[in-house]
Amino acid sequence: MSRKEPKTKNHSSLLNLRLIQLNSKVLSTFFLDLLFYISIIALFFLFATILKSALSNLQQLDYSNILTADLEAATANLVILKSVFTKMIIIILLFIISSIISFTLFKGLIWTRILEAKFRLKYFLKTLLMNLIYFTIFLLLIIYSMIKLDNSYLTIILILLFFHFNALSYHFITKKHQCKIFRSIKESFRFSLYIVNYILPYILISVLFLALMIITQLILTRIISQTYYPLLMPVFLVLYLSIIRNYFAKLVEKIENE
Repeated sequence: MSRKEPKTKNHSSLLNLRLIQLNSKVLSTFFLDLLFYISIIALFFLFATILKSALSNLQQLDYSNILTADLEAATANLVILKSVFTKMIIIILLFIISSIISFTLFKGLIWTRILEAKFRLKYFLKTLLMNLIYFTIFLLLIIYSMIKLDNSYLTIILILLFFHFNALSYHFITKKHQCKIFRSIKESFRFSLYIVNYILPYILISVLFLALMIITQLILTRIISQTYYPLLMPVFLVLYLSIIRNYFAKLVEKIENE
């Protein structure tokens, strides 16, 4: 059976504004998005509290003998430092793993809602492994970009590419239930080779997104106090991102089918 290759499409058909919708499906994914961000904030504060407790053990260090040749005091300090460092690494790793699990859970619920598929344990475990692969690859690239290259623009591009490829992989692994992890990743990279299909739609959605954010900011600053503005603006940001994701899913389907 021959595999259908993506081709360069008629750009005017991809710029169809009817693909941008605000319906019950988008609203339900918006609330799932909010729950995801709330879970990440809750996890951050939970692990930050645990980390603070672990770092409090540094108070046990004997600073009075730190510059002396007292081997016993130095050994005791080294044991404390080793214990604190080990706990810190474990806490950070647990926070990262918990965040990836939360990301996988909510993104899975979102994409199964968008593509009208069923969320099952097998699907969750499959997407969890896929996300671990993506996070590992892109995290290493981002760290290298930040430390070795010291290039903030490249870091931003890598973050955007992560969301682009991850969203494509979610599309394929959710829509094609039997699609394997590495095949979904391969499909996302294969589709991305035809980048010309995405340039104008991305420009369109970026312009609309910026325009909506500016309009929302102007409206909110006039009708509400500065106290509530920092709370409401992120909510509208999440809503617009939910609309964009739904648009992206319809865009990929259109590129596949035309």
